[in-house]
Amino acid sequence: MRLKFKTRIALFNTIAVGITTALVFGLIYWVVRQTAYKHLADDIQVEKEEVFASLAISGDTIKLNRMAEWDEAEHSKIEVNPTFLQIVDLNGRVIFHSSNLLDGQILYDPDNTRETFYNSEMSGQQIRLGQFPVKNAGGKIIGQLTIAISQQESYLIVNNLLLFLLIAYPLVLLVQF
Repeated sequence: MRLKFKTRIALFNTIAVGITTALVFGLIYWVVRQTAYKHLADDIQVEKEEVFASLAISGDTIKLNRMAEWDEAEHSKIEVNPTFLQIVDLNGRVIFHSSNLLDGQILYDPDNTRETFYNSEMSGQQIRLGQFPVKNAGGKIIGQLTIAISQQESYLIVNNLLLFLLIAYPLVLLVQF
């Protein structure tokens, strides 16, 4: 089948615009997603530094020093954007958890050996977790610190952006053709 010259130009132009638009939309989505998760990771890192500064590690024992961080409202009540803290020892026994966890426990990887960030769900809400090994002076891992914050807002923004881009993409191609 032979296409008319005008139709061929329109088709090739649409293909070129389609590829370019897909790349631009993909880049936009990636940048927004990375920015949202980096912001959450930065918040978790700040919490981690405050918590590690208050830990007293003696041999294979983790001792908690009293600090204002534990008494902050974000750890004692359930709020829109809560921060959850949990420290477990090598046996999986919870040494400390923020009171807003109530009787719950944050899932963690007991074999974790490095800083790890991942997404999960708690009580039907999307959360971003940071898990950090607690080491003694000899470098032996003696527990795990897990910090979780809500990523509901970031999750909604990123998903709405993806939905918008998926709807806009065919419309851009149709208009271009």
